[in-house]
Amino acid sequence: KEQYARVGGVAIEFCVHVRRTDVLFDVVFNKFSKVGQRGTFLELLEPYILKDMLGGLAPEVMQSLVEHYSQKGWLQRVEQCVLHMDIASLDFNQVVRLCRENGLYSALIYLFNKGLDDYVTPLEELITVEQN
Repeated sequence: KEQYARVGGVAIEFCVHVRRTDVLFDVVFNKFSKVGQRGTFLELLEPYILKDMLGGLAPEVMQSLVEHYSQKGWLQRVEQCVLHMDIASLDFNQVVRLCRENGLYSALIYLFNKGLDDYVTPLEELITVEQN
């Protein structure tokens, strides 16, 4: 795993700096997936997302990231990543469901505000949660 982390880190760094996320998400992601290192690859993406160096992920990659982090119990880390993501790269319904199920209200507000220009629904949900 350590070797994959080093190679993946170099590949991500290179692709981000030369702005070739197509290669990163098509070629590199698929190579890591084929050798059972998808989780390693996804975890290496997090610092780039949080530093706003990688604001958009291919939908398949974002879906994998959400699933992987959810399985690991890293829900707060998913929320932080979502807050730095381009809404268009998200499986909107999947992430909204995850946020609702796990009380990730900052991300839920962000999704509705930025994604749907809806400021009422998250407020209604917060009021409902507070009443219960």
